[in-house]
Amino acid sequence: MSNSAALAPYLQKEYPKFSQNEGSVGRTYLYRYPNTGGRSKPAIGDIWADGLPLTSIEETPSLDNSGYNELNVSTVYSVSGGGPATTTVEEVRYQIRWNPTQLPLIRHPYFDGTLSDTELKNIIGWEYEQDPALKIGYQYKKLDSNGIPAAVATIIPSGGKDYDYLELRTKGFESYTAFTPTWQKVSIYRGQDAPGVGAIGQYVAGASVPELPSALETFEYIKSADSAERIGTQSRWQRTEEWTGFTRVYLDTDSFDPAGHLA
Repeated sequence: MSNSAALAPYLQKEYPKFSQNEGSVGRTYLYRYPNTGGRSKPAIGDIWADGLPLTSIEETPSLDNSGYNELNVSTVYSVSGGGPATTTVEEVRYQIRWNPTQLPLIRHPYFDGTLSDTELKNIIGWEYEQDPALKIGYQYKKLDSNGIPAAVATIIPSGGKDYDYLELRTKGFESYTAFTPTWQKVSIYRGQDAPGVGAIGQYVAGASVPELPSALETFEYIKSADSAERIGTQSRWQRTEEWTGFTRVYLDTDSFDPAGHLA
């Protein structure tokens, strides 16, 4: 049994079977042959009846006293040198993960976009005050038109959000933890050329992020990653795209206030 012709009479029904592996295609053959007669197995690399080299040989002795053994042989044709000329998508999968992000306290939804002009001026004036005694007393020096301190302003607990902000700041809070989503799209391609990747850092409305669940569209996104890498051979590629969500986006790599919050 030194070649495929000697095994031809013993090929089992429904074989050979086509198989496709990473960077290769080929066939698997199953034979049952008499376990007598001093036969020899083929060798790895032998050219089989389909004209392809053998890459796998597995022999199983008979367990049912039938007098026959089983032999599996597999051939392979490598396409690692190229593959299809046109790169096309074979598979797409998506993943969501939530990330802790430290944001300035002023960005907390309780304050962000809800402060009156007076409250905001009080917060800014207090933040820039250098006198510790004034800061502890929720006070700051107002400046006249020439930038000279003219009076001391006191922020009183009258139900304003400026006082609430100062209470947190005097207790040591400078930021808060927001949990925001990162949406990932992984596309598997096959073809000679790498799939194209795009620029990152731009603002993207939630409704424009591919296949994003509608429950997550309330966030605003910046495209934060877009990369392509070859998997094993030139004929297979993986492209990974990511969009990172924020409660509000005020600027991206191209624009100031791209979402229009400051208009």
